Amino acid sequence: MEKLKKLLETEKIVVAPGCFDPLSALAIENIGFKAAYLGGWAVGAHLGTTEPLTTLTEFADISRNISHVSDIPLTVDAGAGFGDLPMVKRMLKCFEEAGCQGIQLEDQVYPKPISYHKGKHYIISADEMLQKIDLCLKCRKTPDTIIIARTDAGRNADEDWNNAIERANLYAKTGCDLVMTFPRNEEEMILTPKKVDYPLCYVASEGLGRPIPSPEEAASYGYKMIIYPLTPVISAFSSIKRTYENMFRTGRSGFTPEETSALSKEIMSLIHIDELSELDSVVK
Repeated sequence: MEKLKKLLETEKIVVAPGCFDPLSALAIENIGFKAAYLGGWAVGAHLGTTEPLTTLTEFADISRNISHVSDIPLTVDAGAGFGDLPMVKRMLKCFEEAGCQGIQLEDQVYPKPISYHKGKHYIISADEMLQKIDLCLKCRKTPDTIIIARTDAGRNADEDWNNAIERANLYAKTGCDLVMTFPRNEEEMILTPKKVDYPLCYVASEGLGRPIPSPEEAASYGYKMIIYPLTPVISAFSSIKRTYENMFRTGRSGFTPEETSALSKEIMSLIHIDELSELDSVVK
């Protein structure tokens, strides 16, 4: 498995499409992407709940299942670290043991209010967040574990974007590997790399009304990594909904026999049915 750290050093920009389970991660890898991302919004929706109500154990289990089958580095959304400093230390250990190479930590309060999904953002003090980042840097098992420091400053409506710039520059001084902000519009998206002289990760969160640059555009602005946290759930739900609406109306899924045959063969290839069948046929 190629290290995420090496990709950040050698690639112009690291593109990490979102996944929410092992099969979606395998699809990302099979297409040719070199990294994947497991987002909190996606995990919550996948479990039929919300990110603020999901647990460290649920996140770690999904991360472990993905890492078990995928050979590309996985970055995980660790939220606010699931608690105070002792919990942040446990979080780090859990995700490293689950095979995650990138861990994203944010300065939101914990527990995160459900109103987070309605655009209301509450953050902890800068000093508290700096302590969390420092702890992750000191306690990670290896420097190959990438620590991404995310600030949610500047996200509230009418809030001064300089709050995000100030926090980002402050977090960069810790020596974390990447910093993440949430520009609300194209102007803030382009301005941020000019004001933060540090490797930045862009959150291409489709569905939230934020600007979605192509990887090439993001790189030209000065971003080093781009992630797509909501895209997998939106894509999967759209396809499932469309298929079963067809079935409800017509009694048929809408796929042709040729399409379902090709798709089932592709899935069986992804999960190595032929290879496993050969092992199964070995005479004992």
